[in-house]
Formats: sequence, structure tokens, C-alpha cells
Amino acid sequence: MVDQLILAAEAVVRYRIAIYRDRFKLTELQYRMMMHVARHAPISVGHLAALVDRDVAQVSRTVKLLVDSGLMTTRRTPGGVAKSLDLSAEGHAIHDQMAMIGEEWEGAISDAMPLEEIAHATQAMEQLYVAASRILDRDDLPACYTRRDRRRAAVARA
Repeated sequence: MVDQLILAAEAVVRYRIAIYRDRFKLTELQYRMMMHVARHAPISVGHLAALVDRDVAQVSRTVKLLVDSGLMTTRRTPGGVAKSLDLSAEGHAIHDQMAMIGEEWEGAISDAMPLEEIAHATQAMEQLYVAASRILDRDDLPACYTRRDRRRAAVARA
């Protein structure tokens, strides 16, 4: 079941990557960052790095590209050195278009499935998410599951 869910999610991501690259000239990381900034602004680079599961240096470089292209803004937090991120007006406009594309695609998928199956799939995904979250919160995780991974998982659930 989990493998099927992963395959379905990958199909959606591949579709979105292609559309966003063609229409907006955005990479996968750029559009994912914009989606998270739109949802969590104002947000720090460190928090954003955790949400997109990337190194802070890579996220900082990508933020600079998005700022230079006019899609994102940065400002210093009061009394601190950290930058807080937000989308610019142009960034918000593109984000709104990306959200509309996502909703249209979700609608097309929904139209292809009976309502009862959609309800069952939604319930199953919610239960899978809760179960996975419980596992991520356990203290007896394998040693390969690092403290950084736990922190990222906690940020993603927040």
C-alpha cells in the first residue's frame, strides 16, 4: 500500500515539475520552496530548509535566485541577524496560478474516481499519515535515523 501511495505521489510530482518548469521556469526545489513560504511566511531559511529537506546552504542559494528574480523577499528580523522570507507580489501571483493548476489536476483525478473511492482513499491516507507520524515520534528508531531527521519530521508535521 505504501509503495502504491509513493508511486501515485511521484506521478503527481513529475506532472507538477513539468508544468511549473514549462509555465514558470521554476525547478522542483524552487516551486516547493515557494509553496512552503506562501503557507508559513514569514519563515526563516533554516525552517524552510527543514520543510524541503535540503541543506541550509542550498536553500540559501535558491532563495537568492528567487529574490533576484523578484519572486521572494527577505528582511532582517527585528533585533536579529536572521532573515525572514516572504513571497513578493509577483511570487504570490505565480503561487496562486500554481495552486490553481494543482486544484485542476486534483479535480481531474477526482472526476475519474467514484466519490466512495475518494472518501476511502482520503481516510486511508489520513490514517497512514497518523501511523507514520507515530513511528517518527518513537525513541527506539534505528541509529541511521538521525536527530536532524527527527527535527525535520517534527517541522514538517507542524
